[in-house]
Amino acid sequence: MTITKQYYRGTTGKFKTGQKVTLKSGYAGVIEGEYENDLWEVRIESGIVLAGTSEIKAVEVEDNVFSPVIFCYTRANALDDGTLHDLNEFIPINESGYKYPVACTASIYALIDRAVEQYSYMDHKGITWDILHMSRMYPLKKWDTGRLFKVKIGSTIHTLKLEVGPGDNGEPVITIMLPDED
Repeated sequence: MTITKQYYRGTTGKFKTGQKVTLKSGYAGVIEGEYENDLWEVRIESGIVLAGTSEIKAVEVEDNVFSPVIFCYTRANALDDGTLHDLNEFIPINESGYKYPVACTASIYALIDRAVEQYSYMDHKGITWDILHMSRMYPLKKWDTGRLFKVKIGSTIHTLKLEVGPGDNGEPVITIMLPDED
């Protein structure tokens, strides 16, 4: 029996032995073996179907409607080329108040650099601390994956946006940006 519905990563369901499970990413796994009443409890992760305690590696679906990836621009690429800047360079993750790595866009980093150049008593670490603290403690607006907050950088109060999203391997990462940036 083949399941024609495509399931997203993180889906949980019950499937009969021998059923084919197609993941949204273009990978599939076939449930094999026996389980209570010939039913498997399945959790679908990135490219792997976890059935009970055993892992069933996913195989690529041959009739994939998508073409191969020509170019992939990753968060690591953005950090390397200066589109993003790692704020954990100044405040380590375990001290930042967040559980995940934090980066900011080049426009935010330019605001920080400008303030450090203009005011001798300011440094990157202090401004980064202010940004992280204000984002945690005083959000103006919150949603499932982020928030808007205000922070003073130099002599100007800026409204910034914090977004939590997937990193290169699906792990949670935080990006701080201007409200009109994605």
